[in-house]
Amino acid sequence: MDLKGYKRDILPLKDKLFRLALRILGNHADAQDAVQDVLIKTWQDRHQLKLVANVEAWIFRMTRNRSIDLIRARKKNNCEIEQAYGLASHQRSPLEKTESQDIQDRIRKVIAQLPEQQKMVIHLREIEGLTYQEIADVLDITMAQVKIIIFRGRKQLKKELINLHKYE
Repeated sequence: MDLKGYKRDILPLKDKLFRLALRILGNHADAQDAVQDVLIKTWQDRHQLKLVANVEAWIFRMTRNRSIDLIRARKKNNCEIEQAYGLASHQRSPLEKTESQDIQDRIRKVIAQLPEQQKMVIHLREIEGLTYQEIADVLDITMAQVKIIIFRGRKQLKKELINLHKYE
């Protein structure tokens, strides 16, 4: 295909190609880039166009594929700056460690203020990880009582933590 044939057959499709790319990409600049890439590739491969049965369908498919490639590249390149340059730290910062320790101290203080039975059940459930049935067996009470005690303990714990947080 020569320049006249390219201008006559291929270039008039650029608006349709742009609309297709815009629909897929949702971005004006990226759609223009996709169409430009397709038109350049078509010009470079113009000698092989004789082998293509439906040139218009072939160009539309190229545009679709290029648009999808741009979406994939966009997703691949979206990462945090720290990760991109290997600066990401998996350790907690001193501030995060201090905040975590403060919260744990508050929870311990509030649990210490709970009635003895609630304190014991909360400890067995939340810290030791026992099931309701295991707690019932250990304390020789029914599972229904365990559920009620845990509910009341958690409710009291929540209330005290909210009150403590309000004053700070």
